[in-house]
Amino acid sequence: MKIHVRLIVLWLLISTFAVAQNSINWLDTLIEQTSAYLSAKSNLEDAREKVSRLKTDTLATVLDLKAAETELTIAGASLISARLNSRKTVLQNYFALSEATDALEVTKLVNTLAQGNLKVNQARFKGGAINAIDLAKSEGDARDAQQDLDDAETASDNAQTNFKQRYGASPDPKFSLEATPKPQRAQLETALSQHPQILTAAANLERAKIDLGLKDNEFTAPIDIDAAKTTVSNAQRNLNETQQSVKTAFKLAWDATTSSSNSNLARGKALKIAQNEYAGQKARFDKGQISRLVLLQSQIALEKNQAAVNLGQHRYVVAVVDLAISANVDLWK
Repeated sequence: MKIHVRLIVLWLLISTFAVAQNSINWLDTLIEQTSAYLSAKSNLEDAREKVSRLKTDTLATVLDLKAAETELTIAGASLISARLNSRKTVLQNYFALSEATDALEVTKLVNTLAQGNLKVNQARFKGGAINAIDLAKSEGDARDAQQDLDDAETASDNAQTNFKQRYGASPDPKFSLEATPKPQRAQLETALSQHPQILTAAANLERAKIDLGLKDNEFTAPIDIDAAKTTVSNAQRNLNETQQSVKTAFKLAWDATTSSSNSNLARGKALKIAQNEYAGQKARFDKGQISRLVLLQSQIALEKNQAAVNLGQHRYVVAVVDLAISANVDLWK
């Protein structure tokens, strides 16, 4: 019996891991199908092949090999960049679909409330409790709510269709944002030196210095030596500016991530208040103290707050991806 129970527990653990892994693989598969990722991957493979070929080429110079190895390093960093940017694009398209679904659910409830209020007001009008102007307003509200629902259904359908056309499949329903890694500032700052923009600028400076070294002799015209020195100076300035630009972009991305996280705390508190309010109204409804329409108002407030929390989570995840892009570190690997 104990063995049987252990087998069941083991099976559940394996199944849970498989579901989580499949969810991750779903996103990775879409990322690796993007043209940007495939192009960067092809460039990396070409760079590897070039280095391998030069290592066996007896006519290749040390400078040739060094330049190829630099290209390989840059290609590797560029592949990380392409993967991260593709992750952002896929997630943004997924979030657009998710947010359209949230908006549809809220709009359904708002329409149900508007149609319910119209029925109540029609009965009140017949009983002489309200005038024709009040009834006309209620009818207008009901028409507007129905139109909003039609629009929301169209937007949701379009988002679903667009996602499927772009990626050839619908999103994995088991996909969760809980796997979003927590960024570590020190780790990311350390990696800035390997940013592809900095690597490229540094490679340009290295080539300029080599060129100057080859020309800086009595057999080269002074004007050519001066031109080579100017090239080195410009390359050094470009490297300095690139390093500063990357650092600035990282700081802005870090601040945006922190701000997004703080905003989500406020949204979480608002959701908690809405949940408590709905629970209280539901208890009153169960006791017959309020109508279904009054309860529906509380449910709408709850759903709007939940949608706001979802939106905040989406913005935070995109902010984390932007942060990873700014440092060119794949936090999901």
